[in-house]
Amino acid sequence: IDDYMNIVYDDLTRLSSLGIFVHDVIDNRLKKVYVTVISANGDMPAVNKLAQNLGHNSLSYCRYCICPRDTYKSSTSNTKKTKLQQEVVNKGLDIFNNVESLIQLMKPSERGVVKKRSGCFSNGVFDFPLKDKSFRKKVVPLLNNQTLLPLIGFKEDTSYFNFDLSTGIAIGPILDVMHNILEGLGQKLVSFLINYEERDFQPGMNLGKNEIIKLNKVLRCFKNSPTNFGEEITDIKKLYKAEQMLRILVMLPSLVAKTSLSDELKKIISGLAKIVSFCFSFWIKKTEIPEITNFIEDFISSYESYFNRVEHRHMVTVALHELVHIPLLTVLYGQMIIF
Repeated sequence: IDDYMNIVYDDLTRLSSLGIFVHDVIDNRLKKVYVTVISANGDMPAVNKLAQNLGHNSLSYCRYCICPRDTYKSSTSNTKKTKLQQEVVNKGLDIFNNVESLIQLMKPSERGVVKKRSGCFSNGVFDFPLKDKSFRKKVVPLLNNQTLLPLIGFKEDTSYFNFDLSTGIAIGPILDVMHNILEGLGQKLVSFLINYEERDFQPGMNLGKNEIIKLNKVLRCFKNSPTNFGEEITDIKKLYKAEQMLRILVMLPSLVAKTSLSDELKKIISGLAKIVSFCFSFWIKKTEIPEITNFIEDFISSYESYFNRVEHRHMVTVALHELVHIPLLTVLYGQMIIF
């Protein structure tokens, strides 16, 4: 992609250093202005392409840090597997000082393989090395090693991170919290709550048919309050836009307060609503950052613990893990609502 983007970077270099004259219609005269890059935005495939990341389906699935997926080692047969202890992988992350031992650890026979629908668990670890400019420069000599590449998480150095005139590029493209994170998490959670089948119904985890009917009756009371695009929410099963999903997430704690859902699940729903509110706040104090950081880490741990069972591990997606980077991105770029 650099073959195309380098042309853009060259133009931006000239605009950043030489500037360009534009006509000021108010003063009726020419003024010189300068242009540079603050950040980039897009959906997951687009920003992974821009940063040359391997993608959210790879072993190192996060766009911002090298948090690896849980891997599983074959035991006596293909049907019996044991989980490779996450702590073993964590100890091998000293990429720069112990490359040889890391290469041994990262061999598939040692680290195991990623299992389908096994989720993206942080396992209580939130301080993995960031894939920022300094990290990328250090690992460039290792990019030819196919054994380490899955853990490093990107396949080549890119001009995007080497564009020195940028003012805000720090750890990658800006996080689109509405579409990349909150909508995805909301869809997973709401679908789980209302996916009622007689044979699959689990008390405390799913809403019953009658509860869904009552919930939809409440939603119809909001007919006079459409979204910015004019849609009205009348059925929780019919959420077609991210904005609709966010409105549901904010209202969901109240909607399920008197249902049969377990207190643990209600707490998770309330926690997600609080994170949504933070992401779409215009006014955020510096003193709020440590508080929301701890809250998000506790939320992720609670969410992972609740869904850490074979049939539900797919509920733990990359969207959940990337919540942990929201506070840092807020410090670097400003309120997420701006983007």
